Amino acid sequence: MEKSKKQAYKQKPWRSQVKWISQVLMAALFLLLASLIYLELAGEATNVSQQMIALQQAKIELQEKIASQQSELARYRSTQSMKPRMEAMGFKRYTYEKVVYVMVPGYQPNFDIQLAPAASQQAIDRPIIRSAYTESLWDWLNEHLSSINLPGVLQ
Repeated sequence: MEKSKKQAYKQKPWRSQVKWISQVLMAALFLLLASLIYLELAGEATNVSQQMIALQQAKIELQEKIASQQSELARYRSTQSMKPRMEAMGFKRYTYEKVVYVMVPGYQPNFDIQLAPAASQQAIDRPIIRSAYTESLWDWLNEHLSSINLPGVLQ
């Protein structure tokens, strides 16, 4: 009798083979998907790193260009290069004897400049943080729970 129960519950051999093959195929599919995701992420990381290298190279080139243009501007504004241009435009060196002061009506040369007030080391009278933000959670809970009158609860 016991023998017949085992036979009744035993599966056909092809079913166990199909089950085993499907489990192997599922594991292989999982490994394939994991490797595809890894390859996708690695490719994206490579692309991003190449873009970052290209942007860093462009940044270096721009910094070099800015430095060369600043040195060219400094050379252009130097006294040795400005003097011939100024003489060509008709400017001449002045002497104190040749300087003429012109009075302009309405011009007031001595005006007061409004500067920021000087920094002071005064003690602060009031706290910087509001008292509502200095209360602890425990104090807040005690205050609010004590104001609630629940019947049957001792206070």
